[in-house]
Amino acid sequence: MTEKKIKNIFGDDGFRCKYGEKYLTRKFLTVFSSSLANHYKKKYNKPKCVIGIDTRASGNKIYKIIASELINLNINVNFCGVLPSPGISYILKKFNFHFGIMITASHNHFEDNGIKLFNNNGFKLDSSDEKKIEISIKKNLKRFKIFKTKKKKYIPIPFENTIFKEKYIEFLKQNLNQSNLKKKIIIDCSNGASSFLMNKLFKKNKNIMIINDKPSGRNINLNCGSLHTKKLQKILKRKNFDFGLALDGDSDRCVFVDRKKGQIDSEKILFLLLKTINKKNLNKIICSSEIVNKALEFNLAKIKYSLFQTKVGDRNVINSSRKLKSIIGFEPSGHFYFPNLNNSMDGNLTIVLILNYLERNLNNFKKILKLKSYKRIIKNIRISEINIPFKTIKSKLSHIRLLKHEKLLIRQSIWDPIYRIYYDYNNNNRFKQINKILLNK
Repeated sequence: MTEKKIKNIFGDDGFRCKYGEKYLTRKFLTVFSSSLANHYKKKYNKPKCVIGIDTRASGNKIYKIIASELINLNINVNFCGVLPSPGISYILKKFNFHFGIMITASHNHFEDNGIKLFNNNGFKLDSSDEKKIEISIKKNLKRFKIFKTKKKKYIPIPFENTIFKEKYIEFLKQNLNQSNLKKKIIIDCSNGASSFLMNKLFKKNKNIMIINDKPSGRNINLNCGSLHTKKLQKILKRKNFDFGLALDGDSDRCVFVDRKKGQIDSEKILFLLLKTINKKNLNKIICSSEIVNKALEFNLAKIKYSLFQTKVGDRNVINSSRKLKSIIGFEPSGHFYFPNLNNSMDGNLTIVLILNYLERNLNNFKKILKLKSYKRIIKNIRISEINIPFKTIKSKLSHIRLLKHEKLLIRQSIWDPIYRIYYDYNNNNRFKQINKILLNK
């Protein structure tokens, strides 16, 4: 692997690719683990880490490579087995580990896998630490032949310790007020990391049905979960259930599905969640990524809340939430962060809080569903097709005079060679006009 190919390992949320390729070869994972170990040995006397996986077939294989290298470099390794990403975040804070590794490719299909890194407080690793690890990886890859010949003693890697899973379930139960749930709910686990957990959490509730909870290693996110909610809506209608809640593979996101209306915008679910959380020591501020619908700031202003927008990526949203002491941080994809409860986006906690609302109070639910959303156009343009630098397009964008009820945003994708344009409008659609200006048509 050349230096050019590894120029930017870490994206918005760790890295991911097909298992056996690029960043998930034995060579790269060995070097990555060595670089990670050396990074934390500089920080701590006897570093302790915790590792979790989702339900992909490749998860255990990756764990064994990483764990064996870390152990040989005197890192204390603890294994959670299958556990959601927010579970790793909670465990880090609960047990005082120095860093955490979640082996997952989130909403991707089973062929892919990846790595998410957490610090000692359960927050995503910051960019400065990622940069240091990245530099170390490049150096070690260049000298891999020497690196490889070093004698390593065999040390058995740890088996799963079930206490971690039990503690995370206990945490969710502590926040659940589920005594008299009258609405009938379906929870779609996406055959992912929460499959066992959800069955454990709701096994005594007859009004809750758990589906897609039989992971095979190859069926994670397969036509189910948060990216495939039309199927869930059909099941709701067929079974005569009221609502559906769908997770993704590592359970850091949750989306809400209504039997009649289908998937409900996360911007609306935000208002539901505001009625369920403890607002102590927090400001009336909502932090979100910049791709939220333009109507959100108007809807929040009506209840005297302000909106702060940051760059896409849950780490950016969480960091802003922490600085501003906001009530909730979220992304429209269904990622919600609750500052007083956990240090990461948590789909399972979102389910718990939604159920708390549905049990207690449905008086305002219809009003929430009727909240206004502006119409949205999303256009993807391949960079190769237009050959215009991103700065040039951004400059053109800044000169476009927007109306009060308009929003225009352009982003360069981290993973794909595209520019993504978002345009929100109320009644007056000027996208064709704007498109001509942007692309010199």
